[in-house]
Amino acid sequence: MPRKAKADSVKRREAQLEYDGLVMRAAEEYAWEVEKAEGNPPLRGVRKVSNDVSQAYYEETGRRISVKYRTVLNRYKGTPSLLEKREEQSLLHDSEKRLVISLCEEGADCGFPLTHMPLKDLVDSIVRSRDPHFVGVGQNWTKRFIERTPELSTLWTRGLETKRGQAVNPAAHEAWEKMLAEKVDGTPEECLLAADEVSMTTNHGEKHKAIGRAGKKYVYEQRSGSRENTTVIATIVADGTYLAPAVIFKGTAYQTSWKQNNPLNMSIGYSRKGWTNAIIGTEWIKQVEEMTREKAAGRRRVLIVDGHNSHYAYKAIRYAREHNMDMLSYAAHTTHVYQGLDVVAFATLKKFWAQEKLLWEKKHAPITKQNFLEPFARAWTRAMTPETIRSAFRATGVNVHGSEETGVRSDLSVIPETALAPSRATTTSAVMPFTFASPYRALGRIMRHAITSIDEDEVDPVIQGSRDLQRDLLKTSAHFLASNKPLKSTDELPELVPPAISQHHVPQELLELVPETAIEAQMQEQMRLLAEENRQLHWARENERAYLVTSQMYVEKARMEIHGKEEKAEQKKKKGRIDMGMPSLLTGVDFMKVVERRENLNQAIDDVKELRREAQERYNEECAQWRERNERRLQENQKRRDRYHAMLRKWEEVRDEARREGRRGKLPVKPKQGKLLPPEPKPVQERFPDPEIESDDAEDDAEDQEVEVDGEEEDEVEC
Repeated sequence: MPRKAKADSVKRREAQLEYDGLVMRAAEEYAWEVEKAEGNPPLRGVRKVSNDVSQAYYEETGRRISVKYRTVLNRYKGTPSLLEKREEQSLLHDSEKRLVISLCEEGADCGFPLTHMPLKDLVDSIVRSRDPHFVGVGQNWTKRFIERTPELSTLWTRGLETKRGQAVNPAAHEAWEKMLAEKVDGTPEECLLAADEVSMTTNHGEKHKAIGRAGKKYVYEQRSGSRENTTVIATIVADGTYLAPAVIFKGTAYQTSWKQNNPLNMSIGYSRKGWTNAIIGTEWIKQVEEMTREKAAGRRRVLIVDGHNSHYAYKAIRYAREHNMDMLSYAAHTTHVYQGLDVVAFATLKKFWAQEKLLWEKKHAPITKQNFLEPFARAWTRAMTPETIRSAFRATGVNVHGSEETGVRSDLSVIPETALAPSRATTTSAVMPFTFASPYRALGRIMRHAITSIDEDEVDPVIQGSRDLQRDLLKTSAHFLASNKPLKSTDELPELVPPAISQHHVPQELLELVPETAIEAQMQEQMRLLAEENRQLHWARENERAYLVTSQMYVEKARMEIHGKEEKAEQKKKKGRIDMGMPSLLTGVDFMKVVERRENLNQAIDDVKELRREAQERYNEECAQWRERNERRLQENQKRRDRYHAMLRKWEEVRDEARREGRRGKLPVKPKQGKLLPPEPKPVQERFPDPEIESDDAEDDAEDQEVEVDGEEEDEVEC
């Protein structure tokens, strides 16, 4: 594939480097001529040497470059080249430039590439550590920096989910390599299978070039508007063959209209969302066993799948175990590295599927569930060739050196180291982009020991100083470093302002003076030694500054990532799933116990949900009856109040009439309100706690899985 044209600045720099190399070569030859002459005029002058070097280079490369003899003579006298002068005037010193290049390369390998703006911020921070008044690099500085740095280049990014980047780590890689060596190596090729799911869309999301009117940027193409996905379970065999795919349509029941031309005799299933589930996974494993039974001839079969929960349903793995089938699962979120179908075959399948969709719609009608199988069969047969299938196993290291005589031979060395690079930040013990020297690590261990020690009576004198430092540190803003409490993303160190570096240098003229006495010669030599020592110290301080700046940026980025994980941990976790963070033998005894416990737990969850549903219905019915009785009570109480008020009004009329007439006789007894009907207590809703599985070995439970209940918290109903 041709690369893009080089920038003019890159061409000029390469030409200048080539010319400087010839000038240096001529200067070295001329120096040798002068040394050979031993004080006499050299046999070849500088002009002759320059012409000879130019002619020799033309004979070697076929390119003629004229070397100027004056430039050679200046170089012989020690005058630096134009590029060397520019390097001296560069914003970044050599050590800082190497550090920036290293950070760019490491960040790109780990899945966190820098763009122009973060690179500008990084360079500005490094330069400002030396010069606080630095205003910042120009708008196009980073672009020119990348152009003149052959180690770096601007590339298009491709999305990589963080889970996928962290899942392919050295621990999981080593465990998968060990499992392949134990369970796969030596297996006959016709007995090794790999399966994965792929989602096929019926709409045309792909774009391609077409012919239209000149002057326009794009041209419309009418396509089907359906966006419904169909899941296909693909199964390939290491000998270059494949099994009939299983197609899962989206639906709630089987439709007779789905019966259509089926060239590959594909199995048809359905689910509410068009995805696989435990029921479909169990039926699919039965079909795989039936289709490979004759070829296996009683031999053990190995099936490699991903960690989807449909593959480790208890009935499915029990059926596979009973029929001499081993099911291996690599770690979750690693299909882009270890699954050959995902790495090699599916890209080709989707390309041919896009072509077949377009041809089918032009000749027939839009693709629906009623005509999906025939065009898909054409794309499948074009994509799943024996060479493609074998390449899928080779590319993922499952069957690299295998043959019919030796069987399968795995070799994960075919997977590049760059595939594991995105997990470095989460799988290594380092917390800085650099490794500290052993004295600092030893001091850190003493500090941690002093902080975690709780015996105040017997303190080792060696760590007494660390204890004093701990007490002083607890009084500062960095108290969390000396505390036993867990570190949080909100804990932040105060900003570090590096001291300024003096730009004063010993004048070169003093070192080039001719001493007149022995004392002056000694003093000049000492000045030369001190100047060299100062230069080394200056270089070391620059490295320290660059280290501090980049470390601060790294810590800030790490704090942001920790904060994101803390927020995610506070949310409600997904429950009812088995931890598939490491490769697993699904048909192994230990894993089956885990699945069985999960099945029992899920059944207990279903039972509790049913009890809750029944209790909710009873509660709703009791609430309805309570509301009816309460309504009757309120009505009866209102009638009693009305009767009381009527009697009270009559009594008041008699009293008022007696007062007007001046009678002082005994009045009728004032009526009293009788007792009202008391309210009934509200019904109490029955509560059922989440079920828990008791294990004989809690440690095994913690290692095998983290089973959690997908419980539903019922809303409290107001009666």
